[in-house]
Amino acid sequence: MTIVDVRGHGTQRGHKEVYRGQEYEVDLPPKVLVTVFVRDEMVASVRRAIVEAARTGKIGDGKIIESDIVQATRIRTCESGDAALSRSKRLVTREIQLAGGRHANRLA
Repeated sequence: MTIVDVRGHGTQRGHKEVYRGQEYEVDLPPKVLVTVFVRDEMVASVRRAIVEAARTGKIGDGKIIESDIVQATRIRTCESGDAALSRSKRLVTREIQLAGGRHANRLA
């Protein structure tokens, strides 16, 4: 799992903040990007867990984006494919990314 602080907006757009008496337009509010690699058979349960942890029902809850992983290479050992991801049984992965603004502490 990788968690990165990012800035951006979806449908909620920016918002105004006041700093030392001056009003500023914040066009790219702070968000969190979480990247997780999981086996295919775990995708549905991981998706469900993320939705349960992050969902408030308000604009800005974020999105889950799934994609297949075509190839992986462990740089240190030059292992490729399944061996680069796990030394145990065959591992087929997908990347799940969630970008949302308010829920970093609930996902970490």
